[in-house]
Amino acid sequence: MMLRRGTVAALLVAALALGCQSGDTPLYQHELTGPIMGTTFTVKVVLPKEPNTSRSEEIDRAIRSALNEVDGLMSTYKPNSEISTFNRSAVGEPTSVSAPTIDVLELSNELALFTGGAFDPSVGPLVEAWGFGTGGTPEELPTAELLASLQERVGLAQISIDKNAGTLTKIAEGVELDLSAVAKGYASDRVGSSLENLGLSRYMAEIGGEIRVAGLNQHGEPWRLAIERPPASNLDSSSPARFLAPQAIIELDAGALATSGDYRNFYEKDGRRYSHTIDPSTGEPVTHKGASVSVVSDTCAEADALATALLVMGPTRGMSFAKTHDIAALFVAYNDRGGLDETVTPAMQRLLSRATSGAPAGQTN
Repeated sequence: MMLRRGTVAALLVAALALGCQSGDTPLYQHELTGPIMGTTFTVKVVLPKEPNTSRSEEIDRAIRSALNEVDGLMSTYKPNSEISTFNRSAVGEPTSVSAPTIDVLELSNELALFTGGAFDPSVGPLVEAWGFGTGGTPEELPTAELLASLQERVGLAQISIDKNAGTLTKIAEGVELDLSAVAKGYASDRVGSSLENLGLSRYMAEIGGEIRVAGLNQHGEPWRLAIERPPASNLDSSSPARFLAPQAIIELDAGALATSGDYRNFYEKDGRRYSHTIDPSTGEPVTHKGASVSVVSDTCAEADALATALLVMGPTRGMSFAKTHDIAALFVAYNDRGGLDETVTPAMQRLLSRATSGAPAGQTN
């Protein structure tokens, strides 16, 4: 698979769009923010002049419509979403789904094959078993026997996708989908498409740290996107859920930024830390020292999924995979000295503009 270039994958929890300074007279920037998909969104649209009320409302409707559509289709927390309906369906019972859901699953299938199963949205049963789904932290950890039985339900080959009929059908009992590793990225893409349908070509759409950009910012320069630096300790459970500091800054005028990180969504039990990042091949949370992965690709959905896959692979195997396939990726890992190590692929190095707030110089492998 030839990966497309121009998207940046950012840390799931935080990426900032930083305004550039210029001597040019700034254009008008229309902005909309709010809650969505269990997180927040910010959309900035650059216009030649301040829009009238009708135009502003049209832009806002397009943004909210795109966000609400994806949330309504793909949320596992909404009982009437298409994904929730599918998850409750019986084996052999077709579930009618919309074109966007089909599109996301086809992309997921492609990326699951490409990454050797490191990305797989059918890990829903494992996500629930480890306490990162709708049920909350389990009182007892899943047994090896339970994990073995749940792994038999994992794999997109267990789902029949009929694009012409617009249906999904379970082939095996207990198959469940969890699109959380791709849905926010896809929603950012949908916002971008909605804005482009209105003739708007300069924007930044960010949902929970997954960012899609097009054109130049209001100062006539590329959008500056900051990738969050993880906390120095992978055992620090007290870090507030807010942007900590820049790890690196990327300038982008086309594409998307998405990051997958494991340091905000985890719990500790009996002295061991359990991350929400589940390795489909083992059925367990990852145990390597990877803290986050950021990726660049043409679409935010692809960047979102690839960042997850590379985090599952870990710093060593993931870096080798990313270099082999010329993926623009930045890896941050905890070291034995209580600090962080950063490595970047050559493709990502070409995009980086180092932060000036003391971020480590990094290393290109």
